Amino acid sequence: MHLVRYMCPIYYDTIKAFDLGPVPSDIYDMLKIVRGDSGTANFHRNDNLAGMAQESVSFRNEAFIPNEEPDMDYLSPSAVERLDDAIKQVSGMTFNEIIEATHDREWERAHTTQSRIMNLANIARDGGANDASVGYLKGVLECDADVQASVTLTGRSPVNKPTVLKRYGFNTCK
Repeated sequence: MHLVRYMCPIYYDTIKAFDLGPVPSDIYDMLKIVRGDSGTANFHRNDNLAGMAQESVSFRNEAFIPNEEPDMDYLSPSAVERLDDAIKQVSGMTFNEIIEATHDREWERAHTTQSRIMNLANIARDGGANDASVGYLKGVLECDADVQASVTLTGRSPVNKPTVLKRYGFNTCK
């Protein structure tokens, strides 16, 4: 798992504990929009998710079809490697084996909450990360949240990014 090996997610999305397993919520919403769910499209009317969904994916004959080739420059070599490994692993599993593999302690905890939001640090712990690694990941995620909040509030990267990084003891923020 990329999160455990590199202590950072491949991409940032809120992971929710749905009945059949963990689901990245923005990706799920994009697929619902493309499938024609007007309620989801209306919910995202003030962000660019609906536009990105329509540009990126089509839905025909009960299948999702990419409208463009992936831009592999957005993925690190480690992300591509881990995605290839995950596809290979899951493609050899039965539906029940996938359910069993994805319904771990963090899924069980989140599935009982109203929001169903899964905690990335707990996902890493369930994937075998030790306490020191989980502590590091929590710091990275807090740093990323501070940087993202600054970008959201100001519309630009933080003027004093080194202070944010120093606060959390990082030389870089992934």
